[in-house]
Amino acid sequence: MDHEAALSIVIARLIGPLFLVIGIGALFNGEHYRKMIAGFLENAGLYYLSGVISLIVGLAIVAHHNIWAPDWRVIITVLGWIALFRGAVRLMAPTVGPRLASGFVVGVWPLRLGAVLVLVIGGILTYAGLVSP
Repeated sequence: MDHEAALSIVIARLIGPLFLVIGIGALFNGEHYRKMIAGFLENAGLYYLSGVISLIVGLAIVAHHNIWAPDWRVIITVLGWIALFRGAVRLMAPTVGPRLASGFVVGVWPLRLGAVLVLVIGGILTYAGLVSP
């Protein structure tokens, strides 16, 4: 197995189960997640720290896994670019994110839709990480 494939499997095995747990948690504890998101958006220090962490994770993935292949590995690359972008926005324009994320606090369906999307991505990555040679 080459280095690129091994890295994809390791990242899938890390992100996949994480996303599965988050997706299930958000689906079955929606009200708690809405309160948690609201509190997070009001805490400037925590919001800034999450931007730093998101930027670092995004940069690490993009630097080491910028694979645009027509298979499951592109999901990791896209998630890396999203993390990089989110981190940069949180650090450079800290008032933009809370305005965009406020829909998850107000409505039930945006959170449920997000939870299902995270659950599906988590399922795909977990499966790929476990069944890949």
